[in-house]
Amino acid sequence: MEEYLQSDYCVNYDHPLIQNFIKDNNIMQLSPVERAVKLFYIVRDDIAYNMYAAFERDGHAYQASTILKKANGWCLQKAILLCALARAAEIPTRFVMVTMKNHKAQEEVFKTLGTNIFTPHTFNEFYLNGKWVKADATFDKNLCQKAGDPAVEFDGVNDALLPPYDLNGNRLIEYIEYLGTYSSIPWQLVIDKSREVYGDYLKKQQA
Repeated sequence: MEEYLQSDYCVNYDHPLIQNFIKDNNIMQLSPVERAVKLFYIVRDDIAYNMYAAFERDGHAYQASTILKKANGWCLQKAILLCALARAAEIPTRFVMVTMKNHKAQEEVFKTLGTNIFTPHTFNEFYLNGKWVKADATFDKNLCQKAGDPAVEFDGVNDALLPPYDLNGNRLIEYIEYLGTYSSIPWQLVIDKSREVYGDYLKKQQA
């Protein structure tokens, strides 16, 4: 479990902002499951989802301390922050990467990415009560309510993944490829999958 408790450039939980956040929110007074649940909801709702944050070039934008201060980010950034907070709370945490399809993607998404495929979509796994539990804190509750989608709920016991259907029974999220679990961000995989799927659209946004 040691590798899932480490601090690194992105998961910089030794930063004062992260340490003070854990202290100020009395996280360590809770049980491990309660810690994971509280941190999940903080990242889910207090860190707003921002698809356009994916185009940030500054490496500091992918440090947990920066994400916490900025209070918004895309799935990878939110997963980095949740990992850092959980590790600071002494919970072994790792990254899960997949390719997923959003069946309700807006026209804006197609204009930006050229597809409704999101890869590598990133979320977390916590090691709690002797097993790994999945937790995807990507979409904040406010965004879900506006879209008519159920928000992901997490109890620290059962996997909490993005829902396959919206509140009207329409297809929503489909996980179509599993890319593995990682103790730190595999940047080459992120780059390779982004180029493979987004190609010229990615170049256009970064120009």
